[in-house]
Amino acid sequence: MNISRRSLIALSTSAAGLAILGPAVAADPLKVAIVMPGNITDKSWTQSGYEGIMQAKEKLGIEVAYSEKVVQADQAEADTRVARAKAEERRSVAIAREQEMKAATAENRARLIQAEALVPKSIGDAFRAGRGAGPAGAA
Repeated sequence: MNISRRSLIALSTSAAGLAILGPAVAADPLKVAIVMPGNITDKSWTQSGYEGIMQAKEKLGIEVAYSEKVVQADQAEADTRVARAKAEERRSVAIAREQEMKAATAENRARLIQAEALVPKSIGDAFRAGRGAGPAGAA
């Protein structure tokens, strides 16, 4: 006998419902409601829960109500916190990169100043060695 995981979960849910609710059902018709964040055809936990509650309805004769795709306030708040944390992380990376670029610019500026400082010395060395040219147009 080959049983799918979904069928096993649905049967387990029904069996648990029978074991727990069986005596109570005999006294008064039990009313059960399930609120699910997903779609009842999502081929996952929501669908398994829905199928389990429907089996309990059939086998126990209970009244069932369900709502699907219900936004979870806590989940929405958690998603907001995660989004803000990711935004802050990106902001921190951008600030760090900006600081790296400022440091590289300062380093390059210092190298330029060092190179510019060598120009007069190089010109003087060239004149002393007799390689320097005189004023423009002089022979």
